[in-house]
Amino acid sequence: MRSLIYIERLFNKIADALGWLSSILFLLLLANVVYDVVMRYVFNDVSIAFQEMEWHLFSAVFLLGVPYAIKAGGTYAWMCFMSAYL
Repeated sequence: MRSLIYIERLFNKIADALGWLSSILFLLLLANVVYDVVMRYVFNDVSIAFQEMEWHLFSAVFLLGVPYAIKAGGTYAWMCFMSAYL
């Protein structure tokens, strides 16, 4: 029984760390989008590399944030996640 409690605490710590990392990546994504919009509409310059970075950051935020969302939000987050693919 102790080993199961230890494993649960370990998974909770991992989910918290992934949630923290996901929030940092989300801030980077936000800065990237703001930069891309300003460069496109103010300076009329488009950077394909920054657009690609947006997709990579978005996927990292989504994939790393799901464990924390399930832990924090319970079954509602899991149902929303699964309903998107069914």
